Amino acid sequence: MYFPSAFAAPKFAFGLLCRDSTGKNVLLLCFRCSKICLWLILSRLNRVKMYFPSAFAAPKFGILLELHYLCTKYKRMDNRQATLELGTKPVGQLLMQYALPAIVAMTASSLYNMVDSIFIGQGVGAMAISGLAITFPFMNLSGAVGAAIGVGASTYLSVKLGQKDYKTAELLLGNAIVLKIITGILFGAVCLLFLDPILYFFGATENTIGYAREYMQIILVGNVATHLYFGLNALLRAASKPKQAMYATIFTVVINTILDPIFIWVFDMGIRGAALATILAQMLALCWQLSIFSNPKEML
Repeated sequence: MYFPSAFAAPKFAFGLLCRDSTGKNVLLLCFRCSKICLWLILSRLNRVKMYFPSAFAAPKFGILLELHYLCTKYKRMDNRQATLELGTKPVGQLLMQYALPAIVAMTASSLYNMVDSIFIGQGVGAMAISGLAITFPFMNLSGAVGAAIGVGASTYLSVKLGQKDYKTAELLLGNAIVLKIITGILFGAVCLLFLDPILYFFGATENTIGYAREYMQIILVGNVATHLYFGLNALLRAASKPKQAMYATIFTVVINTILDPIFIWVFDMGIRGAALATILAQMLALCWQLSIFSNPKEML
């Protein structure tokens, strides 16, 4: 009834329609022209005919294209199902699933300053560590501004995903990225303009202001990447990807640890090399985050 043309094909062909217990998903296994095609259909039974009006009459190349489209659709539906698990799984399982990656990520991110301090102390000097310590409140403020937008956007994103309003969730993701770019540019420009007064306010002296200035100049130039990195990490958690957010944090720490000695000793860049290693590590992690969200197989 669903596939009248399948049995009228010149060569052996038959279709097998299987329905799961929920009545929402179907799996079609079709064999035609000695070729095996696996069709994954995620729709209601009354929409099967709409998806496959001429599936068996189409050219082989067209069938492959349609199969690719259906597998992509299946992947998106699988990601949506992972999001819906937040409302169906036991709280204990969800706590372990989301809390443990967050704890690991926060522990790894705390190694940022430790790694920079070790390499700067060994490669530049004790006075450079004093200058680096002055920048810690500054960097925490920058990270807080970037994370604020990410946390707010991720909260609203979770609400929309729970409501199954995926269109609004996609628009929210785009708006959050644009807002982060704008705030990153504004924050970096204002801080660069008043950099010395801000550093003196945080306790810099004539002996340490030079090191603190060199470090923060690089950090503020790449401030947009920092804002996007922290914000997209929060959005990854909201999109049911806590492990990916954890991997991004660990990746930045590892890359920063690798690049620090290269820039400080090999290229003799001093404290600027440590700052550049931090920004490059965040940029690489940011590229991976953007590749996740830009993947057409993903939900957002």
